[in-house]
Amino acid sequence: MALPMNNQGLAILIQRIEARAREKGAAAAAAAALVFEAQLKIELSQPGTGRVYGNHQASAPGEPPAPDTGTLRASVHTELHPDGSASVIESGPQVIGLEYGAPERGLAPRPHFRVALRKALPAMRQAAAKADPRIPPTGAA
Repeated sequence: MALPMNNQGLAILIQRIEARAREKGAAAAAAAALVFEAQLKIELSQPGTGRVYGNHQASAPGEPPAPDTGTLRASVHTELHPDGSASVIESGPQVIGLEYGAPERGLAPRPHFRVALRKALPAMRQAAAKADPRIPPTGAA
C-alpha cells in the first residue's frame, strides 16, 4: 500500500522506520547475549586442576569453577526484555563468592563471568552487527 505524500504519510513512514529499528536493535541484543551465554557455559565446562574431593577435581584458584553437579552452568540463561534489551543471568548462592572469592570461607576467586565476557566480546559485536547493520562489527564508533 502506497503512503500518501503528506504529513500523515510521513508520520506513518517514520513510525514504521522506528519500529523496524527497535526490532533490529532487539535482535542485535538477543544475538550478542546468546553468544555470551554460550561462552559462559564453555567456561563453566572446563575441568579443574585443583584438589580432588572423592570423584570431583576442583578448580584451582584463578580458574573457572570446575563442574561437579552442573547446577551453576544450568543456571545460566538469557532473558529478553520488552524494551529490546537482553540480560545473561547466572544464579545461585555461590556465584559472587566464586567470581570474586570469599575470604571468610577460605575461597580464592574463580573468575569466569568476566573472563567469558572478555573472550566473547568480539563475537558478540559480530553477532550484533549481523542482526543490525547500524552496529559496527569492530566496536568502532
